[in-house]
Amino acid sequence: MILCHCTVVDHRAVEAAVDGGARSVREVLLRTGAGRGCGGCVPAIRACAEQRLCQGAMECAAAVRAETPEVLHAAG
Repeated sequence: MILCHCTVVDHRAVEAAVDGGARSVREVLLRTGAGRGCGGCVPAIRACAEQRLCQGAMECAAAVRAETPEVLHAAG
């Protein structure tokens, strides 16, 4: 789905920017070129980038939980 019509940036480009290391909406805008025209796409770019960032954070947290043994505390 095209998010920025001025520079023809789609959701795949936003996801690729995040996967490539962008850690803020500003970085996504710089890497993709989105938001340079009218700026009307910025809320959609922000939503897409934040969703991808959260998805990555959840996957990272799940991987850490899977690799970290549970610590059992004995009472007493």
